[in-house]
Amino acid sequence: MEYFKENTTKKIINIILIIILIIFVMLNLDTTKVSLIFIDVDMPLVILISFVFLIGYFVGKTFTPRKCKDDNKIEKTENQKDIQ
Repeated sequence: MEYFKENTTKKIINIILIIILIIFVMLNLDTTKVSLIFIDVDMPLVILISFVFLIGYFVGKTFTPRKCKDDNKIEKTENQKDIQ
């Protein structure tokens, strides 16, 4: 039952963060100059913010430890206590 509470809390926090991101993006509709390594590009700030958000999201997903590994470790330690 605790899993569902944790899962629901994370979903609510994610929804709130997405709403804040959408508001932030919609307030920044201007065009800006972006200097890449060899070229300069004029692009809407909306695209730049969205692109940086997506990069951050995928980096976070990639380097976040998996929960199932932690659950397996907890189960193993509990089983070892039961055996002793």
